[in-house]
Amino acid sequence: MPLCLVISTPVAIVSAIGNAAKNGVLIKGGTFLEKAGTITAIAFDKTGTLTEGKPKVSEIKPLNVSEEELLSIALTLEDYSTHPIAKAIVGYANEKGIQPKIGELFKSIVGNGVQATIQGDILYAGILNYSKK
Repeated sequence: MPLCLVISTPVAIVSAIGNAAKNGVLIKGGTFLEKAGTITAIAFDKTGTLTEGKPKVSEIKPLNVSEEELLSIALTLEDYSTHPIAKAIVGYANEKGIQPKIGELFKSIVGNGVQATIQGDILYAGILNYSKK
């Protein structure tokens, strides 16, 4: 097999994954890209998350603080995150004219969310993971 043919396959896969990402489609790797060629049907759910991929805030239920206070804290915590849910929260808070608080010691907790110190309190936004206690 000529060397140029061997090298061209990985380059084509990397190029395809890169082009897909530029258009909002995330592909985990070359194997999944190759398997996509065998797909004969696709089923979508009714929420639009598979077709649009842009989560939106639909309802807020604060427990012990006002909605404005909760959004201000969430905006402060999520403002620097690139996660799609964080972006939805930040966009919603900005549309409502919510002002962020002053935060410090921001920390990303891989796979779980974010943490920051706001007005002396360490606050979190993300997934509750009781198995890591």
